[in-house]
Amino acid sequence: MGDQLVRPNLRSVVALLLIAYAIWPLVHRQLVERVRINPWKLAGWAMYTTAAPRGAISAVGIDEDGRPRNLRLDTTPSLTRAREDYLGSRISLGLSSDPLPMAEALASAHPQFTAWHLIVEQVGLSPRAYIEPLHRSTYSFRRGPLGLELAAADHEASNPGSAR
Repeated sequence: MGDQLVRPNLRSVVALLLIAYAIWPLVHRQLVERVRINPWKLAGWAMYTTAAPRGAISAVGIDEDGRPRNLRLDTTPSLTRAREDYLGSRISLGLSSDPLPMAEALASAHPQFTAWHLIVEQVGLSPRAYIEPLHRSTYSFRRGPLGLELAAADHEASNPGSAR
């Protein structure tokens, strides 16, 4: 009698797991497309369709006169570490990765500026089968009354055929 009660439950659990297993590739693809997570993470099958993602970060400081200046991201050990940490996080977690710690390290290393722009490019395999920037995000930070604050964020797809 007890055996009959266990089997339907076990079958239901197995059936739910198989359904979840069948649906996961669709969910993972949407996470890659919309949130820009690493297709090689979270047991997704998208990793078989693309090269391992890479990224690049550049920064611009805005002085008191409003002039932009390109900034080096290796001027202090803490800035270099913040750059490596953020880039690793951004490649894995996509847009859900927080740029504020990187911006704080940048502002600390380059305090002579009034505003900073972080430009993050995610490089991968394009629809034309080239390794090139697929997504570019620009984060603008400024000093506010409570410290550094995000003034604007712009996320664009560099290629017409890539995710938006």
